[in-house]
Amino acid sequence: MPVEAIHLSAFSDSLRGSRAASLLSARPLLELGRLGSLLIDFPYFDRFPRGVARYLLRLPTAVSSWGSELHHGAPVGVVRSLVARARVLERSGESGEAQRVLSLGLGFASHLAVDAELHPLVNRMARARAARLHDSALRQHSEVEKFHSVMFHEERLGFDFMGRRELGEHIRVDAHTVHRDPVLRDAFMAALTAAIGHAPSARLLGRWASGYTQYVWLVSSPAGKVLMSESQKREVREEVYEGAWGTFRAAYAEAVACSRRALDATLDLFQDPASEAAFAVALPSGSIDDLSDGE
Repeated sequence: MPVEAIHLSAFSDSLRGSRAASLLSARPLLELGRLGSLLIDFPYFDRFPRGVARYLLRLPTAVSSWGSELHHGAPVGVVRSLVARARVLERSGESGEAQRVLSLGLGFASHLAVDAELHPLVNRMARARAARLHDSALRQHSEVEKFHSVMFHEERLGFDFMGRRELGEHIRVDAHTVHRDPVLRDAFMAALTAAIGHAPSARLLGRWASGYTQYVWLVSSPAGKVLMSESQKREVREEVYEGAWGTFRAAYAEAVACSRRALDATLDLFQDPASEAAFAVALPSGSIDDLSDGE
């Protein structure tokens, strides 16, 4: 799932010009924001070796009930709850902890905004490829996101970073923080419970984090080089990256703009609960994807 690189790049790019950049200027808070921008996808890394085996065997992507609940249940409610928890900590005089919880929420908000903007394009392409290749739309969703991430970052950096140290440096986060840090763990689990009615156990959160750590190692190792060949890039470029339909670059730029608005609206909600209406415009409630199209 090299799409995680897209979310981290979009989070970084959307901070430029956002008022949230001041809060996240401290490296520890920035790292929590980066972690937050990936959290919603962590369920897909559960039992990661099995997922790799399914990918290599070209089997349909395994459905994740937690992934579906987080994407389709009430993901914006998670952000609201994290912001509310940060306000409680702030009023209690625990400003440092409030900033940490808020940083996690800002990253989560960025992911939602990026997905809401990019998924219609990804799903449209995935459906077309699935019909043509007699494959599942869910599997092709992951494939299209892989194509986008690999080709976008190659253009951005001037080289293909799959299977390289630079990729590991870009996508590495302290994934285990979410279950090992009591304040963040309690805030995140309470936010999930408030939004969708229940939360995973700390043990399950740890399993997701371990899967993500394994993923980072794999795709930045020499094995990562085989995920997309030069011939495949040439073959799919017009279909998924730039063609008569438009360009992924333009779609990414709009996703960054949406993420920036979401960051500012989330920060405003923390500072003034009366800004709820503006927050709801930047991050509308409901699914961040078309339920008929998969993740």
